[in-house]
Amino acid sequence: MDADIGRQAATRIRLDQWTLAVHAVERQYAAQPQLWGRYGSSGLEASRRDTAATLNYLAAALDALDPGVFRCYAVWLRDLLVSRDLGGELTTHFDVLRNVLGERLPAREAALAGYYLSEAAGALAAPTAPPEPPATGRDPWAELRQNWLDRLLAADRRGALDLVRSAVQGGTSVAELYLQVFQPGLREVGRLWHLSRVTVAHEHYVSAATGWLMGQLQAHAPTEPVHGRRFVGLCVDDELHELGLRMVCDFFDWAGWETHFLGARTPRRSVPPLVEALQPEVVGISCTLPIHVSYCRELVAALRASPAGRQAVVLVGGQALLAHPGLAHQIGADAVGSDAASAVSQAEQLLAARTAA
Repeated sequence: MDADIGRQAATRIRLDQWTLAVHAVERQYAAQPQLWGRYGSSGLEASRRDTAATLNYLAAALDALDPGVFRCYAVWLRDLLVSRDLGGELTTHFDVLRNVLGERLPAREAALAGYYLSEAAGALAAPTAPPEPPATGRDPWAELRQNWLDRLLAADRRGALDLVRSAVQGGTSVAELYLQVFQPGLREVGRLWHLSRVTVAHEHYVSAATGWLMGQLQAHAPTEPVHGRRFVGLCVDDELHELGLRMVCDFFDWAGWETHFLGARTPRRSVPPLVEALQPEVVGISCTLPIHVSYCRELVAALRASPAGRQAVVLVGGQALLAHPGLAHQIGADAVGSDAASAVSQAEQLLAARTAA
């Protein structure tokens, strides 16, 4: 019953998202007139957009029936605002949102949404900050990873290529580069952006250059003999973060699978017909942002409604599902993969278990 209430609230919030945001911001500016002097009319418009985004995350949490989704977002947003010298006081903002939703949602839906907002406000009371990178004293990959990242942040992808090629010639496997250098390095760039130490342009360049490096290294990756099993990998609607899934596809390819990488923003309606045509043993779905988890659930449901989709193992991954691992089973997936190597091993274990059953 709570799941129905949460999803109904999420649907209403998404449908009325902009109107809710406008009302909330106008009410907050009326209650705090000093905001006009600090941010002006341009700040008012930015606040409306930001509030709409916040409502989108609240809807995602309600849809998943997991207050932790919104709680994590609230702490992330507070630390982002602090790093950009925009303050970080969100408690009043959440109070305003609670009041607006209380007026515009049915009572039970408003109560659930209000509870999620209160939970997030409580988390904001703890003086946490974005996590610092792990200690590198015992990390044998720290120096290589930092040198690689330094080169890319300096827009020197040729230098980065020379560095990783040299590492391969010295005995480092391409798989190790993916897992120990590229994957944590990309997360570090995201952390640096969160702290305002690099720009969005830096983040995009590092991602694009890493994709190029991955292509350059394919000739050095040993592959197993093709065994005939198929893997289809895709990102859900509106999801632009595709590099992690590319790594997963490469690992399946090296393990002898026939892989089909569909890329970012794959329309979910187009997936079941393709799965019927390809008959893959495993379908991998990537979802980085919590606001896209509902798309993931709808896609899994559509797959389970098709003959080939019912037979396939469905693996999910991406930060939204790694941060909240209980969501994977809630949306109907068979397992969540923490990285590319574990995705392959989990797929093979699940298929072996089905064969043995």
